[in-house]
Amino acid sequence: MESLSPMCWRSFVRNAEIIAIDMQLAQSPSHLFTLVILTAVSVVLLNMILPSVAQIAEEFDVSWGHVNLAISGYLAITAVPQIIVGPMSDRFGRRPVLLVSVAVFAIASVGSSLPPPLPSEFGTG
Repeated sequence: MESLSPMCWRSFVRNAEIIAIDMQLAQSPSHLFTLVILTAVSVVLLNMILPSVAQIAEEFDVSWGHVNLAISGYLAITAVPQIIVGPMSDRFGRRPVLLVSVAVFAIASVGSSLPPPLPSEFGTG
């Protein structure tokens, strides 16, 4: 088995130290609580909407298919950005990307509460 060159070994040790520091930071109660809350937000939102699909369809006078389309869209919108956010967090760091993501989420949440109810059929006013 070949041994690592001194440069590779230093890089390996430096990366191991960075990972160890990150794990120590995430284990503090406030950081751990923040990670748990941010991870739970998307799951909680989905679990809040699924039991009320029938009431949503009835309230907005739309078919179940339209409501299911909204749920599918939500799942796609939460899945697709993972492909973009991962490389961005590698390049810019996790904290700035997380702060921008939370700000976009907050603005979108406020924006989604502002428009009028859905029309009875999409495309008609």
